[in-house]
Amino acid sequence: MTFPKARVVVSGLLFVAWLSYLGYLVAVTRDTIVLSRPQIIVSDLCVLAKLEERDGRPAPEAQVTRVLSGPDDAKALQGKMLTIAEKSLAKIDKDSGWSGPGEYLLPLKVLDNQEGYEVTPLPRAPEFPAGPPHVRIYRATDDVLRQFHELKPGN
Repeated sequence: MTFPKARVVVSGLLFVAWLSYLGYLVAVTRDTIVLSRPQIIVSDLCVLAKLEERDGRPAPEAQVTRVLSGPDDAKALQGKMLTIAEKSLAKIDKDSGWSGPGEYLLPLKVLDNQEGYEVTPLPRAPEFPAGPPHVRIYRATDDVLRQFHELKPGN
């Protein structure tokens, strides 16, 4: 009779170990950022920029620290201030990637009038309901930069 009891004890210990491992994964991967591949691909320009806070949202002025991708003349933007359209920044909140002042990866589109930029909206997908386009920015971390370079190698 000791063998069936030993199987129950071993099974119980394996079950507790499995639940502990799942709890560990939840704790470690809770704040993982995943880049939107379509958003990055359709962007005209991707930059790392320092953003300040204004009224709980990002300020429209962004200090470009590094140009990650864009047209050949985009490298000249490095170190300069960009003005980002307030209409695209008004949609950015905590759920859209804003977590306070700091450095962010900004996927940008040139405005039609060529006088500024807007955050590239996520392209429409069949599985999402119709509505206003969503925008997303990404806190600049090593993982975010690794994902970006996987999406756009050579940049």
